[in-house]
Amino acid sequence: MKVQYPLKKAADIKEIKESLKPFGGRCAKIVDGTLEYQIKEENEKPLTKP
Repeated sequence: MKVQYPLKKAADIKEIKESLKPFGGRCAKIVDGTLEYQIKEENEKPLTKP
């Protein structure tokens, strides 16, 4: 699953990648002031209510 977040200020992509590792984030990049990254499918939370 790909997610995108707008950046409010300049960011260090290496620092962001390290922060995302525990959550299964991968392929992080900054495009036009937006952080884009993918989450491994097995780390996605189901959208259904318990």
